[in-house]
Amino acid sequence: MKTPLIFIAYVIILLNSSYLFSQNNQPVVVASDLPQGITSFDFHNQDIYFTTTDNPHIIGKINSLNNNQMYQVINNNVFTPFGLTVHQDILYFSEIIPERISRINLNQANLQTETLLIGFEGNGPKNLKVYDNDLYFSQFIMNINKVPLNNFNTQPELISTWLPHPFDFIKEGNFLYTTTFGNEMISAVVKIDLTEPLGSEPEIIAEIFEPVSLAKIGQYLFVSTNDNKIYRVNLNQLNLEPELFYQPNDDVSYLGGNIKIHNNELYFSFNEANFNTETISGKIMKFTQSQLNSPDANFNIPVSLFPNPSSDYIEVITNNEIAINSIEIYDLLGRKCLDTTLINNKIDINQLIPGVYTINIRTTDGLTIAKKIVKK
Repeated sequence: MKTPLIFIAYVIILLNSSYLFSQNNQPVVVASDLPQGITSFDFHNQDIYFTTTDNPHIIGKINSLNNNQMYQVINNNVFTPFGLTVHQDILYFSEIIPERISRINLNQANLQTETLLIGFEGNGPKNLKVYDNDLYFSQFIMNINKVPLNNFNTQPELISTWLPHPFDFIKEGNFLYTTTFGNEMISAVVKIDLTEPLGSEPEIIAEIFEPVSLAKIGQYLFVSTNDNKIYRVNLNQLNLEPELFYQPNDDVSYLGGNIKIHNNELYFSFNEANFNTETISGKIMKFTQSQLNSPDANFNIPVSLFPNPSSDYIEVITNNEIAINSIEIYDLLGRKCLDTTLINNKIDINQLIPGVYTINIRTTDGLTIAKKIVKK
């Protein structure tokens, strides 16, 4: 049964969702001292190839097994490189401006770039992936298309339409998981049945604020977002409630947006500020397979908020085993609106303007429980 694409459903699920992640479940650094603004990356043998849209605009590579090695530039004649995928020694990358997809044969001694003859009609390409000898690509405004690898002169075949800003996608059999956001109706991960007529209403998998990138391992779907978080969705559960899997624990680091599964581990791009040098450097981080299945990511701690919605105070109801250290409240754009502590187990929200907020309840043992509240 498909879920109606209505904003009311999104708000209801936000209010009923609870998320938890552990500050002790931290990722491992794979590559550091990279340019900031990594938008996409992929693996070829022991190397990681990546694109950056902040200065410098490049396609680069770094050895994934040697964190002390400097990255190499393989193409600096690009303007806004965005998507990147590697398939059978061929690297494909997209540029939003100018609108084009190009390829590089990584086995050649002289890495020449060849632009593919694909038209985009003012709707530039974003993410790229290869499935079944076809190159699939999402477009900046909407649409996901495919074109055969052996004939790029063919008119691209439209796979899905209507969904605003389908930044990323995963094809599995006859189904396509994709992110979508950008209007007042939907901000979610959806599932499209490719056997149904083009334009059929997709199934909402999980309402998540501005999802950007997807990765899947087993029954788990991982989702990175514009508000600096990675969620996990267990597709085997009847209630597909997203769990907050990871977010940086400071105010100066932020996710680069792209996530990818490689050798059963979850990799993601990361940006970190250095106040001493007044610079921002890029990193690629990973969670190991054991961390991806960590019980800390879906541990069910009983925490209730009452009343919710409220206009003045919200009481936090927990068991006696939980010691709360601090309370942080963020709006739906990820901006911190309140940093406080409990007073008689209550939170004063009088200063908040009416709307939907995320409340992060931090415990003394390093856990964060995130819930949604509504200020009337």
